[in-house]
Amino acid sequence: MTRKRGIGGPVLVVLVVLVLLGTGIWLIARPGADTAAATTVSCLGGSEKSGLAGDAEVRRILREKFGLELGFRERGSYAQVQIPAEQLRADGLDCLWPSSFSAQAIFEGGAADAFPDYLAEPVFQSPEVLYANREVAEGLLRSGIVARRDDAYFIVDMRRLLEELILQRRSWAEIGVAIPAGPIIVGSSDPAKSNSGMTLAQLELAILATGDPYRPATAEQARAALPRVRALIEAQGLLRPGSDSAFDQWLIQGTGGLLAGYENQLLQWAAGRGGRVPEQIVTLYPEPTILNEHPVLALTPTGRRFAEAMRDSEIQAIAGRRYGFRPGTPDLEQSMGQGLGQAFPGVALPATAALRKTQAPNQEVTGLLLRCFEQGQC
Repeated sequence: MTRKRGIGGPVLVVLVVLVLLGTGIWLIARPGADTAAATTVSCLGGSEKSGLAGDAEVRRILREKFGLELGFRERGSYAQVQIPAEQLRADGLDCLWPSSFSAQAIFEGGAADAFPDYLAEPVFQSPEVLYANREVAEGLLRSGIVARRDDAYFIVDMRRLLEELILQRRSWAEIGVAIPAGPIIVGSSDPAKSNSGMTLAQLELAILATGDPYRPATAEQARAALPRVRALIEAQGLLRPGSDSAFDQWLIQGTGGLLAGYENQLLQWAAGRGGRVPEQIVTLYPEPTILNEHPVLALTPTGRRFAEAMRDSEIQAIAGRRYGFRPGTPDLEQSMGQGLGQAFPGVALPATAALRKTQAPNQEVTGLLLRCFEQGQC
């Protein structure tokens, strides 16, 4: 009886080795091959970064260059930095991504000491701005509250806006503005949860407490002025919990009142429309403004890897040209190359160095503001 013989013994071994070697050579030679499973990095971040966090190219770079898969969930800056350490661990979080050094300071005065691997890494920044329609901007220009500089962008005098118009309960009609109607106010997101709203409150507090917007209030000065700051916030009515939802509502309603937000929000919106901003929307740069940092607060070694990855030059360039973020440090600004101005033709963007800036108040004062807004302890 004759038995059929298959490939076996030494011949089979040789063939298997050749196949494996061939596959290995293909994997090595294949550009951008993902030879290892990516590590998931779990992070909470401000809503204004959700587009960047979901960007397909950013996610590819994180996966292929750094072996990371980003698990991102939206949470307001001050909501995330006040989560207890045990809850952060239970949720398996590797990092927080708030929108200011003030929020970072709150975390460092609270849960940060519970994380041996803690690291704060500045990756982006965006100045606080006021959005307005063209009619509002022109009305404030006639009132002397707003000026144009270098025939390029508008500036608003925060002290005069507050003292001469808002606190005097002036109406838009009184300065020749038909839309919006009613009293002159500055809208914002909820400062108890969201950083852009808190930044507005910090600027208002400095004026009310010290008379000088460039001088952050001390704790003693803040306690005396807190009820007036809260009254300004409450005058807005119902507040949105996040910066992006406040901005989206402002765009949808189209009423043109003043809204405090981040410079990058309008740029991100415009990026999907050829990088051009409609003529009827105006960005007012407050004097002074606060430059909102967007630090990654790493809680674990994986969080540290993510913080470093977000400083990558490719990611920084995407963050600028698609989402309007300025680089977090001067060395990153150089790595971006052309910068924001090239990405948004026709949009006048002042250089970071040209912005007249002030510092946010210290951690104690920010804590007083939070307790005032959250618990009514004013």
